[in-house]
Amino acid sequence: MASTSIVALRTAKRQLRRSMAQTLSAIHSEEIAEQSQKVAEQVLKSQTYARARSISVYIHMDTGEVITDQICRSILKAGKKLYVPLFASPCQPATATGPTVSAAPVDVKTEFATDMVMVRLRDVEEYEGMISNRWGIREPPLTYADGTIREEGE
Repeated sequence: MASTSIVALRTAKRQLRRSMAQTLSAIHSEEIAEQSQKVAEQVLKSQTYARARSISVYIHMDTGEVITDQICRSILKAGKKLYVPLFASPCQPATATGPTVSAAPVDVKTEFATDMVMVRLRDVEEYEGMISNRWGIREPPLTYADGTIREEGE
């Protein structure tokens, strides 16, 4: 019985996603840009923003969402901490059974996680350097340029 309700739930979610995708694709890009500007102005003028030292923001997709670019850039330029979603997580390397022949760092592979985490972007260059994942959502690499794992939000 539980498996039937799970299948029904997955089917309903799939249908809802399709319906939302159709609705969002019908919104003109000019309307999204105009509304995005209004949202950015409201956020950046708010007392909550002024007091915040750390802020989490989703990275917008190419269509159908409020464009968060101005908000993200403003956070970084203001010296506040910006946290964005990361859907990749490190895979555990296979355990070696014998003497190690190299002290070279282990190559960390990634896979898509079941949960997203919010990770810190340090500057505009990291923001601009994000690449699209398989869903078309830009996200940063798992590690900073120096190889250290990104700081997660609390």
